[in-house]
Amino acid sequence: MYGLCDCNNFFASCERVFRPELEGRPVVVLLSNNDGCVIARSNEAKALGIRMGHPYFQIRDLEKRHGIAVFSSNFNLYGDMSRRVIWTLRRMVPAAEVYPSTRRSSTCGASKPDGWRSWDGTSAARYAAIRASP
Repeated sequence: MYGLCDCNNFFASCERVFRPELEGRPVVVLLSNNDGCVIARSNEAKALGIRMGHPYFQIRDLEKRHGIAVFSSNFNLYGDMSRRVIWTLRRMVPAAEVYPSTRRSSTCGASKPDGWRSWDGTSAARYAAIRASP
């Protein structure tokens, strides 16, 4: 039996963990120093039409009108939270294998090749595939 755990809107969700006042408010994460492109957005931000890769300068008006919380990426935070998610999953199921989101297509859902080892990444480890014994 296989299962897939996908942490939805992961970077935006990480920004909310220690800021409960952001719950229900649109959140976007930019690639760098509040001058890049959107790399993560909450469901509320998606509902406003903000797309992945949207340049920040094009959403400044939306930010002011809708009170969007804008964050520069914090890969140390995302890596730490990813490790916490993986740690939790590994205690809940007999076997958990982590696939980075950018490389999952080569192994996700396939049999584990001989000699393959789990990749325990940091910020890219957004997806954890769980293989549970029947």
